[in-house]
Amino acid sequence: MASPPSSAAAAAVGRAVEEVRSTLNEHADVLAELFGRVSTELRGGFVPAVDSFIGFFHAIDWKEPWVICMISFHVILLLVTIISRRNINFQLILSALIFWRISCREIEHIRRTKLEELLKLELL
Repeated sequence: MASPPSSAAAAAVGRAVEEVRSTLNEHADVLAELFGRVSTELRGGFVPAVDSFIGFFHAIDWKEPWVICMISFHVILLLVTIISRRNINFQLILSALIFWRISCREIEHIRRTKLEELLKLELL
């Protein structure tokens, strides 16, 4: 009597395994098709992207003082981060200060935008 239930169980497991295999094969086919499309688009799509980037790069006036200051600030910040990589407390404080400054700048930007909108309404 033990063999009929085990053969039924084995058949159920076999069907489940076969269903999982077929599903995985379908997903593999879909992924292969997706990767094929992406690689085809990337092969043909890099030339316009590179041209756009080069145009953007040439459109920037790299001698403007604020651009030089911004690049200098980021280079100095990168160097300070690399130099202080072993000092966890300093890195924590540096990160907190950077996040604090970014949030203050965002709040300032929101306030300035709202103020400009109010001034436009009053002038109309």
